Amino acid sequence: MSKTIVKITHDYAGQSSEELNVYRDDIVQVSKVIDRQWLYGHCNGYEGNFPSSCATEIEFQEQLSEGHEVFAVISDFHGEESNDLVLKRGDLVLGLQPLDANWWNGRVIGSQRVG
Repeated sequence: MSKTIVKITHDYAGQSSEELNVYRDDIVQVSKVIDRQWLYGHCNGYEGNFPSSCATEIEFQEQLSEGHEVFAVISDFHGEESNDLVLKRGDLVLGLQPLDANWWNGRVIGSQRVG
């Protein structure tokens, strides 16, 4: 399960400094399986252990080409321009091409929405 991406299904408040607080719809990159009940991962700049029971693995068949990136949406975005994607927290976006240092052209994984 190394480098697996999971989506959090319900909140978990860590019980120690080694545990990660996670919230419903968070996207976590799992870097280690501790045992059947615990995972170790990174989310929103933090890292730690969290229970596997509050996470589901995100599977996608996207083949990443050179220059493509996958982005996890951490807050809703309603778009500023007519060609902007409307994004919801928890969406995964396949970044197709950087437009500048802050913006990408991309597609929401699992949909045909492009912008």
